[in-house]
Amino acid sequence: MQADARASVFIYRGILPDGDLPGAMGREHRQVVVNFSQDIFADELFGPGMSVTLYGHYLPVHEGEQLLDQARTLGHQWFEGLPEDSYVYDGVSLGEVTAYDFVIVLVEVLKSLRLAERIIEAEQPVRIVLVDDGSVVIRAFRAVCRAKGIEFLTLPAELPSGRLLVEQPALLTWTKIALGKCFVEVCRLIEACRPGSRARLRVLLPQYFRFKVLVRGLAADPKFEVNVVGGSHKSIFGSFVRRGSVRYLPSLGYLRLKQAVAVARYRRRLQGCLDDLDAVASQGPHFDGYPLLEICRHLVDEHLRRRFVNYAAFVEISKAVLIRERITHVIVNQDIQGYQRILCLVANALGVKTICYQHGLSPKIPTIATHISETVAVWGERERDLYLEIGHASADQIQVIGDPFLANLSRQQFDRESICRRLGLDPARPVILMPCERYVNFHAPWERETTANERLAEACEALSRRPEAQLLVRFKADFLYAEFGGSVATQHRIIERFDRGNIHLDSGGDIYERLYIADIVVVTISTIGLEAMMFGKPVIVFADGADPDLVGYVEAGAAVLARTSTEFQTAVNECLESEALRARLRPAQQRFVEFNFANLNDPDPLAPLRDLLTQGQAARHDSPHQATRAS
Repeated sequence: MQADARASVFIYRGILPDGDLPGAMGREHRQVVVNFSQDIFADELFGPGMSVTLYGHYLPVHEGEQLLDQARTLGHQWFEGLPEDSYVYDGVSLGEVTAYDFVIVLVEVLKSLRLAERIIEAEQPVRIVLVDDGSVVIRAFRAVCRAKGIEFLTLPAELPSGRLLVEQPALLTWTKIALGKCFVEVCRLIEACRPGSRARLRVLLPQYFRFKVLVRGLAADPKFEVNVVGGSHKSIFGSFVRRGSVRYLPSLGYLRLKQAVAVARYRRRLQGCLDDLDAVASQGPHFDGYPLLEICRHLVDEHLRRRFVNYAAFVEISKAVLIRERITHVIVNQDIQGYQRILCLVANALGVKTICYQHGLSPKIPTIATHISETVAVWGERERDLYLEIGHASADQIQVIGDPFLANLSRQQFDRESICRRLGLDPARPVILMPCERYVNFHAPWERETTANERLAEACEALSRRPEAQLLVRFKADFLYAEFGGSVATQHRIIERFDRGNIHLDSGGDIYERLYIADIVVVTISTIGLEAMMFGKPVIVFADGADPDLVGYVEAGAAVLARTSTEFQTAVNECLESEALRARLRPAQQRFVEFNFANLNDPDPLAPLRDLLTQGQAARHDSPHQATRAS
C-alpha cells in the first residue's frame, strides 16, 4: 500500500503505549514522533519508518520562558478574581500562598497548547496520538485537536514492572513530595518541644544545608537558642546538636484534637468552594480562546482538596509551635510560596521577627510574590541589585549580610590526593568536573534536562578522545533527585556509550571537595560555577548563551563560553594549556565573586547576622506570648 503523504503524529513523553503504535497511527500515513521527553536516545525506541523530532523544533526553549511569564500572570488573575474570603483560613490567604503551585499546572497547559498548535501548523496531521497518562498535556492536545478538527487518539500506557504511572505533571509531583515532606515533619514538632531558657533569643530555622554554619555559629553564642526544624534524621546538623544550645525538633508529635477539628471544619467549607468550581472555571483565564481551568479542572480540583487542607493545618501548627516555644526569630530560605510563606505570615501576625535568608536569587526564576519577611537578607550586592530591579523587596527590607557558609568554606583545607583516591581518580591527571544537578523550577523537566543531556553527550564524546583527561559527572543522590524523571538512567546510558575508562559518574557527596580537585568546571544548567570561581577554577559555560545566570558569568569575563562541541574542545585545550587565559580569568572571577558574596574575607562572617538578630531584642523578646494574651 502506498504511504499517504499526510502525517500521523505520536507525542512521546517518556512512556510507550501498550499496543500496536504503528497500527494506531495508521500505516498508510507518514509517521512522525515528537520527542517531548528528556530522553535524547528516544529515536532508538522506534522503527526505521518513523521520523523522530525533538519538541524544540516546534517550540524553542525561549518561547517556553515567555509562556511561563504568561502563566504566572494568568494564575494571579484567577486568584485575584476570586472573592476575598474564598480560600482564607484564620486570616491567612491560602489561595495567594498556593499561587506558585498553580502556575506550575498552568505553564504545562500553555506549553502543551502552543506545541499542539505548532505541530498541527507544521505537519498538517490527520491524527495525533498520545499515551493516556491523565495529565493536563492530554487535555490540552485534545482541546486543540477539537478546535482544529484533527482526530485525537489516546492509547493505554505500557508500564514497566514496579513502576507507577504519575497522573500529574512531573514538576507538580516533585513539588508535592518536597513540600509535603516539609509539612509532615513540622506537623510532628508540637509534642517534641520543651520549654527553654527565657534569657535567650530563640531562633527557628529549617534543616537546610547552607544554614549549617549559621547554626554552629549561633549555638556558640550564649545569647541564642537555636531550634532546628528537621526530619527523622540528623545528617546535616547531628554533629553539633548539643543540649542547651541547639534543639533538634524531630518527628515525634501530632496534631492536637482542636486543630484537627478546625481543619475538618475548613475542609467542609472548602468543599463548598470546590462544588462551585464549574462556575469559577467559566469565568477563569483563557489563552488563545482556550479555557484554561476547564482543561486542568481535575488537577485544580485535586490540588485544592489536598493542598489547601494541608495549608490550613499548617497555619494551626505554625501558631502552636511559635507560641509554645516562645520563638523570637524565624529564619527561612524563601518566603514567596508554600509552607515557608505561611510560617512567615503567622509569625508576622504574632509579632515574631521574620528573616528571609534567600539562598541565591536568579534572574531566570520569576519571583511570584513580594517578600513578606520583615528583613530580606542577601549574600551580596548582585542579589540586592536584582531585588531592587525586580521590585519584590524594598530597599528598607534588604540587608546585605554575606554567606557565612561560603566564608567558612573559603578557609577550609582540602587534600587533592586523598579526595582523588577516594573517588577513583588519578591525582596526576587533569580532572574536568561537570555538575548535572537538576535545576527544578517552573520548567518542565524535559526542557532543562534535554539540554543538559545533549551537552553531557557532547562532552563525553569529546573527552573520550582525550584519555589523559578525567571527566567527573556529578548528580545529586538525594531521593528527590536520583531517579526522578529518568535523568540519572539517561546519564548512565550516555556515559556507557562514550566511556573509554576516563569518565566517572559521581553519585553525590561534598560538591566542594569536587570543586577543589577539579582543574576545569563545566556548567550547562547548574549554577555551581559561581562557587567554582571562589576556588579559582577555569569555568566553561557549555550552553547556547540564553541562560541569564550563565550569560552573567561570560559577560563578567569570568568564564569561557562554548556553544558547540568544537568550541568546547577548544575551550578545554585553552583552559588546560593556556596560562594567559587562566591569568585573564582570575581577576574577573575575583571581582565577580566579591560582587556576589559580601563577607568572604571578614574575620567574623557571622557578625552581620548576629547584629540583625539582636536588633530590637528587648522589644520583641516576649512578643508571641504578648500577642497571644492580647488576642
